[in-house]
Amino acid sequence: MLQQNIDTTTLAQIPMVNIKNSIGMRLITIVFSIYFLITLSVTVTHMSMEYLRAEDELVAGLHELERLFASGLANALWNVNEDDLSSILRGMLGSPIITGISVRDSNDTVVNVGEVPATASSQEQVKNENAAISKSILEGGGLSHQFKAVFDDEGEKTEVGVVTIYSSRGIVLQKVQFGFLFIIFNSMIKTFSLWIVFLLVSRKVLTLPLNQLISAVTKINLDNVQNQKIDIHTRGENELKTLETAFNTMLHQLHLGKMTMDQVISDLKVLNTTGRELQRIFDQTKALEVILDIFREKIHVERGSVYLLDDDDNLNLKAYYPLNDELSSSMETFRLGEGAAGKAAAKKETIFIKDTSQSPDFIQGEQENPRSLLCIPLMDDDKLLGVVNLSGELGVVTFDELEKEFTQTLTHLAVATVNNIQMVNLIEEHNRTLEQKVIERTSAIKDLLDNTGQGFFTFNRDYKVHKEYSKACEVFFEKRIEGLSALELLFEKDDNVDVTSTKELFDMIFNDPDNINVFEDLLPAQITFQARILSLEYLLLQSPEREDKFMVILTDVTKEQELASQIAAEEERNAMIIKVALDREGFLQFIRELKKLFDRVYTLLNSTVDENDMNELFRCYHTIKGGAASYGLKKVSEQAHTIESRLENIKKEAKTLSPDTSAQLNESTQLAEQILTTALSELSGLISEEDLQETEQTYKIRDSKIIEFREFLIKKIGKENWKQFQTALHDLCKQPIGPVLDKYAMTVEGLAERLNKAVQVKVLGKKVEIAYEQLNPLLNALVHLVRNCVDHGLEESAERVMLGKPEEGTITIEATAEENMFSLIITDDGQGIDAEVIKNAALKKGIINESYAETAAPEELVKLILAPGFSTKEEVSDISGRGVGMDAINIEVERLKGAIQINTEIGQGTTFKISVPEAV
Repeated sequence: MLQQNIDTTTLAQIPMVNIKNSIGMRLITIVFSIYFLITLSVTVTHMSMEYLRAEDELVAGLHELERLFASGLANALWNVNEDDLSSILRGMLGSPIITGISVRDSNDTVVNVGEVPATASSQEQVKNENAAISKSILEGGGLSHQFKAVFDDEGEKTEVGVVTIYSSRGIVLQKVQFGFLFIIFNSMIKTFSLWIVFLLVSRKVLTLPLNQLISAVTKINLDNVQNQKIDIHTRGENELKTLETAFNTMLHQLHLGKMTMDQVISDLKVLNTTGRELQRIFDQTKALEVILDIFREKIHVERGSVYLLDDDDNLNLKAYYPLNDELSSSMETFRLGEGAAGKAAAKKETIFIKDTSQSPDFIQGEQENPRSLLCIPLMDDDKLLGVVNLSGELGVVTFDELEKEFTQTLTHLAVATVNNIQMVNLIEEHNRTLEQKVIERTSAIKDLLDNTGQGFFTFNRDYKVHKEYSKACEVFFEKRIEGLSALELLFEKDDNVDVTSTKELFDMIFNDPDNINVFEDLLPAQITFQARILSLEYLLLQSPEREDKFMVILTDVTKEQELASQIAAEEERNAMIIKVALDREGFLQFIRELKKLFDRVYTLLNSTVDENDMNELFRCYHTIKGGAASYGLKKVSEQAHTIESRLENIKKEAKTLSPDTSAQLNESTQLAEQILTTALSELSGLISEEDLQETEQTYKIRDSKIIEFREFLIKKIGKENWKQFQTALHDLCKQPIGPVLDKYAMTVEGLAERLNKAVQVKVLGKKVEIAYEQLNPLLNALVHLVRNCVDHGLEESAERVMLGKPEEGTITIEATAEENMFSLIITDDGQGIDAEVIKNAALKKGIINESYAETAAPEELVKLILAPGFSTKEEVSDISGRGVGMDAINIEVERLKGAIQINTEIGQGTTFKISVPEAV
């Protein structure tokens, strides 16, 4: 039961607003602080101005003394009358604004000094024996005025000395001190008065109304909240008036909230009672009828029904009221999406229709008179169980916010009830068939374990294998394992595992199972048994009723490890290829140096080795190791490191090599050479045999350097002698065509693999040298011819066998150079070129007309394959069919003023000879 009244004791303890703690006081304090700062600034400014004014008056007084005494001082100095001078100075020191006087003659010599001591009771001259003004006057915040003493002799003026009059800022302060006191006192009176006014106004305007508000709030409780109204006595529409309105609005909302809370409490009681009632019902229809009856009471509906979804997506009627309603057959089953109920179920959304006569979703014939309709889907998370269909009189069923919440809660209760009843029925069904299912499940689990391919067995403290184990264990160990020692079975034949130490680890885990996380990683993770590699996993099976035991899971990882080794080897090979490809010329130079190093090693090993030779041997192997590692020749580097380590141990024991040791090192070195040869064979696609046999150093020369060299020669020897060197320089730019021919061979092999054709490639003339600069476009275009030989020229392997040819086709790529002509000859032993096929294809594509076709010789027709757009294929593929490849070759040959010769024989093959002059 919720408490109806607010705790008035707590409200009574709310303190009244004190003036010093009020927001108004804080605001006044801020305003007053700003006012005080402004007043302080004005006061300081006023005092500063007063001080400056007094200082200006003092300076003016010094100037006035100059006017009065300058003439007398000049006469005394002119006549050198010290008595007159002292008398004048004494008179000047009698002025209250002077603290000291210094007089110098025209030679800048002090002739008289006078000052007023700070302790003097009257103005009197004190002669300073040092002829200088004391430091107290000079450094004590003093002011000074200096003027020249000029003697006037009947209009003739003569400067006879300089007079300096000293004063003090303390004199200025004495003049203004009473003014300062008046200014400060005036500011304090105004500030204090304003503060008193602020306090009185704040109490009247802010504090008293707020205390009225607090007093009114303490009287509020939920029983009288509808009759309460707060009235603050304040003038005008201000913040306090707004606060009064807000409090009265809040009281009204509290009244509405209390009414809503009463309704919610009533609904909760109904739901609580309904839940307890449904717990005792195990009949689905009866439970749904109870829920429909609750809907009738709370939402004021006249009719209701509950439909549940079956496996065929039909909504079948399970409960309805009134029970005396005669339902038509069309109302007993709905399809998802049919009618308002079907649509609510399909969309999984609640549908409320205020007037069924105005809704297209309502199926006519369900009820004659218009009514209000409410369709609520029964949802278990995202799963649809069914739908509740409710209807009532127009205007009676409003389905407001509270009813929505109640309906949502009641439908959840309905879903839980349906699930619980279905679960009870399912459990009863399971109990009836439990024993049979246990047998079936046990058999299924055994079948599963036997067919996983993994070995499973268990053992406890006696280390005997239990009788339950998977079939794979007998396959792995080639015998039955029940009752055998688990430790001997697993580890006895593996030299890498100490059985005794392993047993101690298991014993510690059995004694304290909490140690499993500490010692599990120390148990053997892998064994080798009968050429199998088995990985081991351990599970500690603990039970409070039975003795703990270990389950061992064995997995055959032989293939996985072999595959991992292959992958590692492939990655190592790829890394080596990349490193060599990035520095091909450097690698070839390294191989040439490596051969020299091996030769030197054999020479040393086959002779008497002294201490110096030992050092040289060590350097040779160290160089081999470092160079091989830099190019990814890991196995060569490792073999060299092994020899190096052995040689280092020999150096520590003796300074010479015995014949047996030399022979062993010789064999190890030969093994390193064999490993190198194997590695080089893997680089055959990148480094040819000719490259490895080459003994000369190859240099790369940029075009820009060749051009600079040519310009240098022309400049030095003249254009008339240039032709003597032109041929030599052209030959210097030539390079072997071998890499290009190898690229063509790789293209043939790759395309043949894609087309499933067996092809043998022969490459001739790799050492023929050409000038790449002028031939590059042609060499790039010739790849189309090579591809055509594989695609068009060679037959399928089965067809070749039927024709009596070797299953493997042959393509020969040859380069020649003679009499300033470079030729590339490409031959295949395929089906040859049929002139009739060429003619028909050319006619179809409009490349030739009928007249030319009738008169052209076969040789001319064959050359049509060089025409733009010509192709014998009907469909375009990524290999051929566009008719641009041979045309590109023909254009480049014509640009170089060369020729293409085609010799073909049906069934025997075709030869293309492309010849171009070697321009200098």
